[in-house]
Amino acid sequence: MNRSTIIYVFIFLALMVGCSQGDANDVTQPPKLKDTPPKSSLKFNAINMITEQKGWALAVQGDQNGILPNALYSTHDGGQSWETIPIPSLLRTGVYAQWDFRDDQTVWVILQHQDAGKVYLTRDGGKTWFERKVDVKGEIPELRSLDSNIAWVTDVTYASGGSPNNNIEIHFTSDGGDTWQKIAEESNVPEVGQKGAAQPFSHETAWIPVTDMNSQPYAYYTLDRGAAWQKKQLALPDQAEPPVRFRGLEYVNLGKGQLAYPIKVTTENGKNEIVIYTSENNGNTWTAQQTLPFEEEEWININIVDKSHGWVVKNSQASLYQFADGKETLVNEAERITGEEGSVFGGIDFVSRQRGFALIGDPNETGKSLYVTDDGGKSWEEK
Repeated sequence: MNRSTIIYVFIFLALMVGCSQGDANDVTQPPKLKDTPPKSSLKFNAINMITEQKGWALAVQGDQNGILPNALYSTHDGGQSWETIPIPSLLRTGVYAQWDFRDDQTVWVILQHQDAGKVYLTRDGGKTWFERKVDVKGEIPELRSLDSNIAWVTDVTYASGGSPNNNIEIHFTSDGGDTWQKIAEESNVPEVGQKGAAQPFSHETAWIPVTDMNSQPYAYYTLDRGAAWQKKQLALPDQAEPPVRFRGLEYVNLGKGQLAYPIKVTTENGKNEIVIYTSENNGNTWTAQQTLPFEEEEWININIVDKSHGWVVKNSQASLYQFADGKETLVNEAERITGEEGSVFGGIDFVSRQRGFALIGDPNETGKSLYVTDDGGKSWEEK
């Protein structure tokens, strides 16, 4: 996916096979994997396109021919063919990992749970991997990067006594993880609200999504690399009546100072909407650009390409909708695309208003087939 236009994809994988670990200051040289199987046999569980032609995919494989249970792939021809990318052994051994695909050469990975804080980085498309470590207290740290050197890691811990609030510490690196600086901790990050991962937009600026119950949604941001955090109130659309329960999703950097921030909002009378806020001045002011209905229990898969256009998957991941200029339209159904009853979308990634990528298949299978559209989702071709 194009880093300036859409939401980051972060996939948590539990995978199987044996491992070895290198020194934290050495380059990890992964073992050579088997050749990529024919594209018709590839089933992906994550797709992340950087441009219309270049991108990444994660696959859970496994068969009698010895294909490894987890594999990283890259494409340079829009998904027509895929190259197997070697990955460090530990990433194939039952660990939980969060992946951040920055560009066609740079990938960051941070491990979670028992290996929380271990970081891997490649700057050359996977030919070599560096292994680093950031000290964290929690089990589910999240990493967001700006480039091959700068990354922010958010370490989340939860307050005792069933409090809905949480505490976060934020670590910063500008040298690819060689050194880490703690730039925010409990004392200078607001206590109120359940806070998500800090998402940087520059060397000094970052925004934090928040989940809370309040008269109106809000977010936290810093302009001085975490030294101080400010609260930004976001006005509700006219039809929404406070108080509301809201959940901030991932921010989207649309480029040239334009940001998008989708928030799930539930009013006291049970009305559920996704409100998409946009800013044209790096977050100084926000406007409720679009509202989309949703069912409260639904997991939302949303993809934004510019301030007025995007796609969302709803109806238990079976239906693809496009939203544009304030209107939502049903574009396609997973079953119609595959011809198989019960098919669902496993992920969508549009790089423009016309060209998009989707993983579609059986809901009971982790891996799904790759499809590509060049008309905004009306028709799809399996790759």
